[in-house]
Amino acid sequence: MKKIDNFVRNTFKDLPKNNREEIISLVTVTLVEKVEDLVESGLTEIEAIDKAVVEFGTVEDYFE
Repeated sequence: MKKIDNFVRNTFKDLPKNNREEIISLVTVTLVEKVEDLVESGLTEIEAIDKAVVEFGTVEDYFE
């Protein structure tokens, strides 16, 4: 899902390079799974992506 990939890469673009790709990969997989679950529960893919992104929060939420 290109929109999820772009969102995650943009969100974590300022992380140190040494572990950025690993974090991006893990978060992307998690969000894609969330989107798939939301689609299975009846949302459209667009609605599911939007909801997953909103519920994700910000990078600051994870590094405080």
